[in-house]
Amino acid sequence: MLNNTKTRADSANESHVFALLSIVIEMIKILFIVSSGE
Repeated sequence: MLNNTKTRADSANESHVFALLSIVIEMIKILFIVSSGE
């Protein structure tokens, strides 16, 4: 039971980190587009 809970928490944590990373990547893409457009 404890292992299942820990695994669930870890995977939720990983998906949260992945979501943050994808947001950062999108922001960097936008910055590149803006800077290349100027």
